[in-house]
Amino acid sequence: MNRRKNVDFIQAKQTMTAPYQLRLKLLGELQVFRNAETITNQLPRKGLALLAYLAVTNRPHSRSVLAELLWSDFPEQRARKNLRDLLAALRPLASPWLLITHTNVRFSPTNMPECDLHPFLDTIQQRTPQVEQLADALQRYEGEFLAGFYVRKAAIFEEWAALQREYLHQQALAGLENLVDQYYSGGQLEVGLQAAARLLTLDPWQESSHRRMMQLYAAKGEISSALRQYERCKDLLAAELGIKPAHETTTLAATLRQQLERKSGAAHLPTASATESIQHNLPAELLAFFGREVELAQLGEYVMTDHARLTTILGLGGMGKTRLALAFARQMITNERFPNGVYFVNLQGVENASHLWDACAKAVGTPLSPVESPLPQLVRFLSTKQLLLILDNFEQLISAAAELQHLLHNTQLLQVVVTSRIRLPLQYSAILHLRGLSFPATDAEIEDCRYSALDLLEDRFTRNSNRPLSVSEVQALRQIARLTAGMPLAMELAAAWEDTLTAAEIVEQLATDISFLHTNLHDIPTRQQHLSAVFEASWQHLSRIEQELMIKLAHFGVSFSRKDAQTITTAPLALFASLVRKSLLHHDRVNGRYQMHPLIRQFCRDKGEVSTFVHTLREAHSDHYGRILQGQLSSLLGAAQTAAIRRIHLDWTNFQQAWLWAVEHRNNPRLQGMVHSLGNYCLLSGQYRAGRQLFAAAVTTLTDAAPDQPLSLAICLAWQAMFARQLSDIDDAKKLLQMAQHYLNDPTLHHRNTRFVRGFIWRQLGNIASHRQEIDKAIDYYERALELLLQEEDQTWIMAVCQNLGNTLLYGQGNASRAADVCALGMENARSMGDKGGIAWMLLQEKAILEHQGDFAVARLHGEEAFRLFMENGNPFEITMAQERLVFNQYLQGEFPAAAEQIPPIIAAYEQLSQRESYARAQNLQAHIALHQGNWNLARQIWQKLRQHELLIWRNQAQLGLAQMALADSHPRDAAQLLSPVVAYWREINNLYQLMETLAVTCYLPEEVLSGLQFSSAALFSEIENAGIAYSMMLATPAQALRQNEQGDNAKAVGIYQCAISHAFVSNSRWIAEMCREWAHVLARRSLF
Repeated sequence: MNRRKNVDFIQAKQTMTAPYQLRLKLLGELQVFRNAETITNQLPRKGLALLAYLAVTNRPHSRSVLAELLWSDFPEQRARKNLRDLLAALRPLASPWLLITHTNVRFSPTNMPECDLHPFLDTIQQRTPQVEQLADALQRYEGEFLAGFYVRKAAIFEEWAALQREYLHQQALAGLENLVDQYYSGGQLEVGLQAAARLLTLDPWQESSHRRMMQLYAAKGEISSALRQYERCKDLLAAELGIKPAHETTTLAATLRQQLERKSGAAHLPTASATESIQHNLPAELLAFFGREVELAQLGEYVMTDHARLTTILGLGGMGKTRLALAFARQMITNERFPNGVYFVNLQGVENASHLWDACAKAVGTPLSPVESPLPQLVRFLSTKQLLLILDNFEQLISAAAELQHLLHNTQLLQVVVTSRIRLPLQYSAILHLRGLSFPATDAEIEDCRYSALDLLEDRFTRNSNRPLSVSEVQALRQIARLTAGMPLAMELAAAWEDTLTAAEIVEQLATDISFLHTNLHDIPTRQQHLSAVFEASWQHLSRIEQELMIKLAHFGVSFSRKDAQTITTAPLALFASLVRKSLLHHDRVNGRYQMHPLIRQFCRDKGEVSTFVHTLREAHSDHYGRILQGQLSSLLGAAQTAAIRRIHLDWTNFQQAWLWAVEHRNNPRLQGMVHSLGNYCLLSGQYRAGRQLFAAAVTTLTDAAPDQPLSLAICLAWQAMFARQLSDIDDAKKLLQMAQHYLNDPTLHHRNTRFVRGFIWRQLGNIASHRQEIDKAIDYYERALELLLQEEDQTWIMAVCQNLGNTLLYGQGNASRAADVCALGMENARSMGDKGGIAWMLLQEKAILEHQGDFAVARLHGEEAFRLFMENGNPFEITMAQERLVFNQYLQGEFPAAAEQIPPIIAAYEQLSQRESYARAQNLQAHIALHQGNWNLARQIWQKLRQHELLIWRNQAQLGLAQMALADSHPRDAAQLLSPVVAYWREINNLYQLMETLAVTCYLPEEVLSGLQFSSAALFSEIENAGIAYSMMLATPAQALRQNEQGDNAKAVGIYQCAISHAFVSNSRWIAEMCREWAHVLARRSLF
């Protein structure tokens, strides 16, 4: 065949089956193994450096970058020649693993060599790795990254290696610290000491590691060893750094000396091993306890390491403070840390300090004399006791905090854990802020994760029934967990209705009325049998102005900043601090924002129903956030796009409430100020359902109450249509756009500039026409939109129309030249604005043009850059679209196993996003991948399902695929019956891209069958070549070789076939191999491979 000059047929053998295992060891001394044999000395030093760099980065690199990396001191041409020579030298040993093109080098994703670095990092960087996994990963860290390895005259490589070395060293230190902490909290003291010793070997000057080793020795009872460790730490710091140990270290040493002195005296304290069990008064656990692993570990950190001798579990009523404290206490009775006992003191109903100490004395079992105050007697009794005291429900005894401080000051070994709704006024108390059990914020988060809120609900709902929960019931339980934000008491009270109401009915009640959360079950404390009563108890601790502020804040969104809240409410900072201390507001120290529990929010809104200030507050809230949203428009459409998306995302619920209030009160000026910021944010962030609902609310209200605002109605209708189409509701989108055009024809608008709105509408009508394969009509609509938007100089939507128009020109008409011109215009506008999302879309358009021309490797680079930009913006649809386009590029390059692995989660994501058209397209791609990979059952199954699709385009795509299956099954006449109407359809709608793909498959029909369809192979090949679409040419070329062989021109046939198999798509395709199996045997006999 005549190859077009713009088609780059890359060398074959891009993906080969590896004949042996290749393994790289980068942690410690650099070694390369082939199977069990080391081949390190057989490779040039810079070859080793190149392999290490490619293994660590795990992505393609241009030849120019690699040449500069390894020969930075050489002229560019010399460096590139050196790289070529190096790659040639590496081929015999590493060719099955290296993908080497004219422009790039990388390790093959399908033949990636084993490397010790990746499993090490994968485990270390997990949020909560299991101790066994962590220990195994750290065994891989045998020394510094590339220890002792140096490359001459490669300054850039050496700089990169040094940065990697330091980074990995820090990761190893962090992993070892985590491991030591887990060993310590789990009581595995001996292995903990070994890990701590290794940690100090890697970083001898880390004082916290010395302290941890001291604590490990002390926990084993080897206090002398702990003090010797302190002396080593002190000597090392003085000799190497010229400093003294920190106060925390010296305090720990002093405490240990006191313990040693007491041990050597008469008052020897018994240990757990010296007695059968530790004394306690803990009640038996009747119900299963779920979750709180992180909180229990944090309590262990505070209590077991002497972080603080007083720890407060602080949280809202009903959050599970008591059960957490009891669960922790049960852990402690099996630990030798408290040989004199673990005691629980229930302070419910205790109102004054004297009764507090009576209750404590009763719990620990010491009698009190009536002639002396209780506290001094308790101090004397506890002064020599190594004991844990749990004080539950301390909030009504805050005034006794000073006496509690006196108790701790006069007892050296006592540890106290307090549960309270209100923070104690003591500076040295460690605070554990308790929130709800973990739950999935969305259904998308449910896969492969355990959520303790769902575990609790499932247990409570199935206790009295042996049947498993249905899918709908599980869905309802997720909603209950979300509505309660994982609050244990609220979930327990909701589950108490399981014998009367269905889970769905409980959800319905819970969403509107928290008063139904009550029970008469006797095993739930009386004070907790009504959730409203629990909240009312906290409400009574508030002053009038605190109550008023809570009512105001209940009308904010899910979270808010102090600055915004103070601007709207005019409340002083001290009030916010007071509400945080009373557990009614949560302050996130990371982002500085405040949150209110959703059930507390509902409770406070009910309290404020008769308050006269609520209307004023809501209006101020809407005005304030409306102004912020309006001010974000230029950033959303420019270089600060990512920052603007994140800013709006933070206050998204506040902006929604601001919009809906303006809609409800028909504040047209505010709506006009917010409309485009709201629409663009929803579009860029993928909030399609929310966008549709918000604009539908505006349309309904404006239609009923403000028909004299035709421009506002047209704009809101156009945005509503945008999100209807994004959610694949094409008919509704067209109806809404026609309504918008109707309002734009209102006589009152004749003298107003409506070009933008009209262009906005024409662009969407073009999208609908394109969706329906009305190619000529779509191009006409896009051109109308582009003309109007160019007059308006609206760069954002010029870019968007260019992307749509270019795509239609390329795939519909096969007009790559004009598509490239349109793409250039769109990219110019996107770059001039700094619009990251726009740039990403135009990169995908450039990628499509490059693939059309056959430059698949460069196209992939465009796709990867687009994916990176989409990731920054965080729109799930755009991210998934970019991933799909990269999989399509893998398919074009014959990387079928990698493509097959990556396409299923893309299909699942489209289904989750309700993207029906994209879902069908990705399924069709999956079927094509399966076909060429030889997984014909999967391919047939997908296409048979797609043959029932509502859209004719996908039914025709399915027929094309099934025709390929018929050809593989040696049923050419069945294939011809399937192909004939598909060819006619693509010709009718003028879709050149799909037509050429179909004709390429048709080329495999025998000549006698072709003639029956009024086709000839020569005419088909000529039409495909004239279209110049690289994919169709690749697909058709093996068939052309078959035809030449049938005609007796063997030499020409061989040349064409060799050209075809030089591309991995052809050489790796099982389907093409099946089509050409007889021809392949001929070639094999002639030794032409």
